Amino acid sequence: MDKFLNIKRKLNDYEENNGDNKKKKTTVTETIKSGTQSSSASRKYHDNYLNFGFTFCGSETIPIPQCLVCGEKLRNKCMVPSKLKRHFTTKHGNLLNKDKTYFSCLLSSNVKQSKQLEKLTNISDKAQIVSYKVAELIVKKMQPHTIAENLILPACKDIVKSMLGESAEKEVYRVLLSNNTISRRIDDMSSDIQKHVSEILCDGRKFSLQIDELTNISKKCQLLSYIRFIKNNEAIEQFLSCTELLTTSTGQVIYNCVSDTLKKNELLWTNCISVCTDGAPAMTGKFKGFVSRLKQDFPNIISTHCFIHREALMVKSIPDELKNVLDLVIKMVNIIKSRALKTRILKKMCEEACSRYKVLVLHTEFDGYQKLRF
Repeated sequence: MDKFLNIKRKLNDYEENNGDNKKKKTTVTETIKSGTQSSSASRKYHDNYLNFGFTFCGSETIPIPQCLVCGEKLRNKCMVPSKLKRHFTTKHGNLLNKDKTYFSCLLSSNVKQSKQLEKLTNISDKAQIVSYKVAELIVKKMQPHTIAENLILPACKDIVKSMLGESAEKEVYRVLLSNNTISRRIDDMSSDIQKHVSEILCDGRKFSLQIDELTNISKKCQLLSYIRFIKNNEAIEQFLSCTELLTTSTGQVIYNCVSDTLKKNELLWTNCISVCTDGAPAMTGKFKGFVSRLKQDFPNIISTHCFIHREALMVKSIPDELKNVLDLVIKMVNIIKSRALKTRILKKMCEEACSRYKVLVLHTEFDGYQKLRF
């Protein structure tokens, strides 16, 4: 009859039942954790697994079984004899009669191949670095790109073969110095320099520009831009861009071109403090020049004139006394340079006098820049 009655349980009975439930839950939780830890424990490699054609790769704490025959990698939980043997019998049944010695030789062969491949990779990296260094020297000396393949590489081969032997000569063949390769190396270095300049100036650092427009020998109009800025209390000057002007070279066109260059390099006109140009009308014209157009939007930017052009104008306007002396010297130099015998005699005289210079530069009275050499 008691089961049909609603009898209030005592507090002690409730606490005892509740405690038993907690113990059961704790036991189940510990069992689950222990099962998870046991399942996540990594299996270790044993030397006997070589009988099934398996070695391991990766770390020793969590080794990954790898087949020596086909190179297939299995999961760590497959590091048991039954699963390794199943892979070996199903995929490489023709090698069931091979013993452990065969697989040991196969393992040593794979190790040698990996070391050789690593060595070739290191040599390839060194050869690539040398290729960049040669390209840098060619640019600094302003030589044609073909000089690397036609002169530098053959000379290096002969030098290395004579000094170090034929084995060292084979390493030189790995250096790529073709015309197209040198061109790509130069483009890569140029892009890298431009990237670093942009990273330096991205913090709002102030800078100045020097801009010049010229027409090259192929009748192409090009706009050159140089940038100057302060880094570590030192003035840094870097080449910024060389842009071709397809049609006209008016002040508005130059302004648009320079603005596009700054935008491409993530630079702002507001951080530019000065602009240096020559005295061409397209640059310093009062109404339609580049400087006038620039100051319409940014009136605080300082504009300066290139000092070299002023030196040329100064030579044209020197006093008569100095001009007579300069003309006389130019005439003497041209007479000597126009006759081969007089040039050889002058060279002999300079050698006897222990002069520092033994050859004169040809000057003409029409070239103001050449006069500056005096």
